[in-house]
Amino acid sequence: MLTTPTQTKSTQSQGTDQWTRRPGAGPRLAAASVLVVAMLAGGIQLGLATTTVARSGTAAPLHDTAALERTLEGELPARQTMIGMVNALRFRLLGGASDQVRLGTGGWIFLKAELLPRPEASRSIRSRAAAVVRLQRQLAARGTRLLIAVSPNKTRIEAAHLRGGLPEGFPVAGYAQFQNLLRAAQVDTVDLASPLSAAGGERYYRTDTHWNVRGAAVAARALSKTLSSWNIQGSQSFVTRPTAPLQERPGDLLRLMGLEHVPDGWRPAADHERPVETTELGSSSAGLLGAGDSVVLVGSSYCLRGNFQGALEQALGHTVVNAAREGADYAGSLREYLADPTFAAAPPRVLIWEIPERFLAPTPGPQDQLPDLGPLPN
Repeated sequence: MLTTPTQTKSTQSQGTDQWTRRPGAGPRLAAASVLVVAMLAGGIQLGLATTTVARSGTAAPLHDTAALERTLEGELPARQTMIGMVNALRFRLLGGASDQVRLGTGGWIFLKAELLPRPEASRSIRSRAAAVVRLQRQLAARGTRLLIAVSPNKTRIEAAHLRGGLPEGFPVAGYAQFQNLLRAAQVDTVDLASPLSAAGGERYYRTDTHWNVRGAAVAARALSKTLSSWNIQGSQSFVTRPTAPLQERPGDLLRLMGLEHVPDGWRPAADHERPVETTELGSSSAGLLGAGDSVVLVGSSYCLRGNFQGALEQALGHTVVNAAREGADYAGSLREYLADPTFAAAPPRVLIWEIPERFLAPTPGPQDQLPDLGPLPN
């Protein structure tokens, strides 16, 4: 369960507010300081790289940027520390975040991509919903029931920690629009935004885009309630236990700021969490499940955070096959699963597709196209 000491929260809130409201008299001096440090760090890195590579007798792959990056990472263990130092000075002196994140109140950080105005949102959502309807028909013909679960933006659920609230142009109605379009076409979808909003407390990590253990459990119970109404409720017994003591967990938004390797005080305070794991009690009955009984989960990294799969299995009393993956974006893991021979040979009874809300509003691109399963095999 996510816990952040009250004293740390209060101190961080005051510090962040102070840095982001720094009077305008000092920005030039602060910016110059950061620039000087960055130049010094760059010179040190270049000198160390030249010396290290020369001593090793290895030719530096200057023609290959990615290979050179790997060489520097391997030969210069202090490189990330120096980069972190420059980013920390920028944050501490200028109160700056990065081009990809926005600082909230009380140490909260948000992804800017979730806050962009989206005038094309309604049209994009209609296009995506129509594609989902076509896919649902093809899956139903194979005996698979599709369940859509849209994971709400952190900016929607934790909007109270945004400076000034949601900006003008934010597609406030986009979540409900997508749900309504699917339901009107008889596509099953579960509302995760309402139970997450009603849960109160912290449901997402402060320094990460994803839900925390508490938020994941709320979403899992909402999914389980829908599946239970389909008579999917199983008889397996699961238990969730801590696997380690309370530990620091710098989130992906701190990494986007380049501050994951610097101490608190020079960045927004990292989240603290006690990792948990869900295991089945007794001998597993997963091997007894036939193809017609299986539940498969595809989606994004939300399915891999906060013990979401474990919470879903415990609430459902049923094994869940997790085919989600990191960096899957809108439909990456869905396409991979449906192209797997395992699916063609034994379609599952239920396919849960988790979709991050932030992927609904942008205009669909080639990478967002859903697969055409084609006619049923003879």
